[in-house]
Amino acid sequence: MDFNKIKIALAEDEMNSGLGIIVHELENEGYTVEVNGQKVTSDGIFEGNFEELEKENELIFVLFQSNELVEKYKIDFIDFYEIEFKELTF
Repeated sequence: MDFNKIKIALAEDEMNSGLGIIVHELENEGYTVEVNGQKVTSDGIFEGNFEELEKENELIFVLFQSNELVEKYKIDFIDFYEIEFKELTF
């Protein structure tokens, strides 16, 4: 996961969902994304299909490539477009 790309994308696009922006960047990096136990897509988030996740300040992201778990992170939203990352062990 490229944290800098995500932070830049959030700073450049304050019109869309912060969660959707993060997931979109991860998809661009080739990941399939699960957030708080739900498989999500940026399109689904932008379409309003994951409103309950949008309300959460603390999210657990599990990233997969070729159906294999490769990374796990906790992302805390400090503000709508300001976040903190913490890598989790699995």
